[in-house]
Parts: sequence; C-alpha cells; structure tokens
Amino acid sequence: MRRISFILALFLPTVAYGQPNDYLRSNPTFLNAFREVVQPAARSTVRVTCNGKDTCLGVVVGADGWILTKAHDLTGNIQCKLSDGRLLEARLIGVHEPNDLAILRISTAQLTPIKFASSKNVKAGSWVASVGVGAEPAAVGIVSVATRKVNEAYLGIQVDDTSSGLLVIAIMKKSAALKAGLRPQDHLLYLNGQRIASGDHLMQILAERRPGDTITLTVRRGNDEHDIKLTLQSREETGDYR
Repeated sequence: MRRISFILALFLPTVAYGQPNDYLRSNPTFLNAFREVVQPAARSTVRVTCNGKDTCLGVVVGADGWILTKAHDLTGNIQCKLSDGRLLEARLIGVHEPNDLAILRISTAQLTPIKFASSKNVKAGSWVASVGVGAEPAAVGIVSVATRKVNEAYLGIQVDDTSSGLLVIAIMKKSAALKAGLRPQDHLLYLNGQRIASGDHLMQILAERRPGDTITLTVRRGNDEHDIKLTLQSREETGDYR
C-alpha cells in the first residue's frame, strides 16, 4: 500500500468556483483516491462555528471533550460540530498566543483523539492530504521542502467565502491590512495579479510568502476596483492573536 501522509488544516476547506478541471487536484475523482488515508483523522476532526458561522476546524485531543484549534478567529458563541453530526456548545479553556492555538471543551465523552506523528519523518516529494470533516480530504498536495521553522506571513484579516467572491468581514488591530487601508466589506479579487478563488486559496498563496514581502491586493469596493499595496508582517509584530 502506498504511504501517504496527512495534515490537519485548522482553516476552512476550499470553496471552488466553477466546475473542477479533470487535471486539477480539486477534481472529485482524484480526491476520492485519498478517502482511505484521511478517514481515521476525519473521525477526530470537528468543525468550529462562532455565532452560527463556520470559522475553522479543530481536532480532538482528549476523549472526554478536549478540542485543539486555532485561536485568533474565536469570538462570540462557540460550538463544535462532530463527525457524527452533533452540534455542541464549546467553552474556551485557554490560548497559547505564540502559536495561535486554543483549547476548547465540549460536554461529551468517548471521542476518538487524534494520533500525532513527527513531521520530521515526512520527506520532500511525499503526498500530503489536508483533513476535513467529510469522507474526502479538503485538499491534496505534495511536500515541497523538509520540515523547518519559518515566520508566518500575516495579513491580519478575517474573510468569508460568498457567492460574489471573498469578502473581508474583519480587520485586526495593528495589521498590515489596516495600515494599508483595507476595509471591511471589501471583496478581494487578486493578489499580485493572481485571481483569489477562496479563503483557503488566499492562505495557500500567503504560505509561500514571508514577513517583509510586499504584495498588491486588487479589491472591489462598491462598484470600483482598487489596488492596495502592503508589506506583510508576522503575528509577533502585530501582537494580535485573537
């Protein structure tokens, strides 16, 4: 059997616009080949919602209701939707700001905790599947470089995938986006001329960049389009994790 590694993506899965191309990694036939690989981890994955809206994914780390997720998007009424369909209220127990992680607690038992493995054993060129809450992976890719520690390029916005494109719904304090003049209700169209298909796609683009890189965002504001040039920061520079 082929060895295929998986990762847990704590952000929303890709929302594709238009019909998938037969040769793209978003093609359902291609994703179906990875079902067996992601199923064990999918049983330990939950969807986190805030005030009724899908916010991110989380992973079960304790059978009696302990959930690990990302921290800075958690606001308002927090709930977790389990792989069996149950929607449960969640309490925010603690936050680890340097790594933007949070621990939630839900009132249930006999969950299936995730089994972690060291990423140092994953070689460049290996297949990697991003786990969602469904039977198929949220995305599939290839490990391009060996494990290393890098600073994350931080734009400092919250977005929502809508029928009219990627909508900015919040901007973090002291962020590059705020300093450059990005506003809530702006629609993100392009980054350095590359069409932005979804929130997940935006994160994939930003993952290839580093703090200090300068980018140009093309946004639609009302009926007009604007180019906004900004310099990416790290989370440590903004001091804004929540």
